[in-house]
Amino acid sequence: MSTVHGDGTTAAGNGIRCVRLTKRFSDVVAVDDLSFDAPMGAVTGFVGANGAGKTTTMRMLLGLVQPTSGEALIDGRWLRDIPNPRLTVGTVLDSPGAHPGHTARAYLGILARASGVPQRRIAEVLDMVGLGDSAQRRVGAFSLGMKQRLSLAAGLLGDPRIIMLDEPTKGLDPPGMLWLRGLLRDLAAEGRCVFLSSHHLAELDAIADHVVVLHKGRLIAKGGLSELMSRRGRAVVVRSAHNGVLEQLVRGRGGSSSVDPNGGLRVVGLTAPEVGELALAGGVAVHHLSEERAELEDIFLELTASAEDKALERVR
Repeated sequence: MSTVHGDGTTAAGNGIRCVRLTKRFSDVVAVDDLSFDAPMGAVTGFVGANGAGKTTTMRMLLGLVQPTSGEALIDGRWLRDIPNPRLTVGTVLDSPGAHPGHTARAYLGILARASGVPQRRIAEVLDMVGLGDSAQRRVGAFSLGMKQRLSLAAGLLGDPRIIMLDEPTKGLDPPGMLWLRGLLRDLAAEGRCVFLSSHHLAELDAIADHVVVLHKGRLIAKGGLSELMSRRGRAVVVRSAHNGVLEQLVRGRGGSSSVDPNGGLRVVGLTAPEVGELALAGGVAVHHLSEERAELEDIFLELTASAEDKALERVR
């Protein structure tokens, strides 16, 4: 079933698309030939260290920064070609621009009038973000977490089918982060495109369907989170009294290993059955053998390290 939004459209759409997107600031290439899609009906995580180009990319999508070349499309169009864009895309890029003397309700009322959004929507979004009881409080008295919730309310005011968030967990306590996770999953389940960048990789691990990974302005990985983890994020933990022998056997089969915190070996590049067969063939008694699922943070570190190695090879 499609969700009908405030502008009369349904949740069906094209989501977010970047095609060979590039941005140069003088001699600095902030975003370099970037192409990816963030589909409708899913949460897409945008991952990268500080300076990777995430915020610049989001600002190009929102028309705040002019690309040097390429396309940055919202629902199949440049944002400038979308009439009343607040009804199509909702954004949370930083703290709300509300005057500290305004109440939460008054601030959202200003935005609603500017966008042609019915005033009844104000109470709906305040309740949605957990600020219904604070509607008449002045923004200047809000905590950082409450201001973040108010920013989210402003982004959802036009009932958009595409939602972009830059570090949305900033200022939220653990219960607030858990609440946000549930809200974003619900929004995606309604058929909306949810696109968020975050340094809290554990949170993205728990919520994202897809990830787009940037390193120094370049795309280094994209796709479904489960696919990425199965391709890059599995390691085998094996414990025995003969780590040295096992290390040689693993290297001989093309894998690599390191000592884990419990004194065993963490093997990458081989499956658990392959490690077990190697140990059996080598006459090594195994006390423990398991396959672990790496966290998104592990995958991110592996991908960026690989990207750095490739960059060094190009220089040489």
